[in-house]
Amino acid sequence: PAPPPAPPMPPPAPPDPPAPPPAPPPLEDVIELSARSGVFGGSPGAARDGFEPFSLGIRGGTVTLERGAVLGGRAVPLLATGEEAPQPVRGVQEQALALPDAADAGRWSVAVEGLLPGVCAQLALRGSAANMVALSPVAAALAEVSERGCAAQWAWAALDGGGALNCLGLSVLLTALLRRAGVGACVMRNGRHAFVVALGRQGEFVQIEATQGIAPPPPAPPPSAAAFAPPPPRCSPSIRSSEPKSGSAASPLSAALG
Repeated sequence: PAPPPAPPMPPPAPPDPPAPPPAPPPLEDVIELSARSGVFGGSPGAARDGFEPFSLGIRGGTVTLERGAVLGGRAVPLLATGEEAPQPVRGVQEQALALPDAADAGRWSVAVEGLLPGVCAQLALRGSAANMVALSPVAAALAEVSERGCAAQWAWAALDGGGALNCLGLSVLLTALLRRAGVGACVMRNGRHAFVVALGRQGEFVQIEATQGIAPPPPAPPPSAAAFAPPPPRCSPSIRSSEPKSGSAASPLSAALG
């Protein structure tokens, strides 16, 4: 008799799932920004699970961000990534922020004006009675950042020169100008993005997205329609037209600051 048929081969075992990517390292306790850092931005790092508060410090020509911040006597808490809800800087009303603390403003004025003499000169013009509408220091700070462009990379000279900055640069600028105006503020970072938390009028923490200032230019029409398309509208011009100067090659630290 014929031998019985061989039993069917079992199906192949499914392949092992790929190993999950390694968790990104924790954020640095302290980072420094200065003219020696080269070009900032570029390749953003991996986002961490949460946004952590960083206190601003200014020592001569160096900006430091140190982990942890206290505003209005309360520690700013960590915020889970994805749960942030910052409002655009161009929509923030001065009345939503804490009343300026004159003593705190006095402590910050010398450091900020030494770091940003050009910006502070522009703020003085915004607050001058010669303008049709003289702005308060807080309103002038919000207006300054609202009129800045946003760029993936920037050189140190752009900070005081009116040039475009990335999320970290704009957040540092807004935080510094709010501190100079007497309003408590800090920078929130998760390794990929940054925004600002400022003290609110009722002691709450107000989240501000510093990159949402002037509107980006509209896309160019296709070549076939260029002859028939109306001229694109212009976005609000900045009060200064200087472009950021080119810097040296990005260092590993400055390339990850985003």
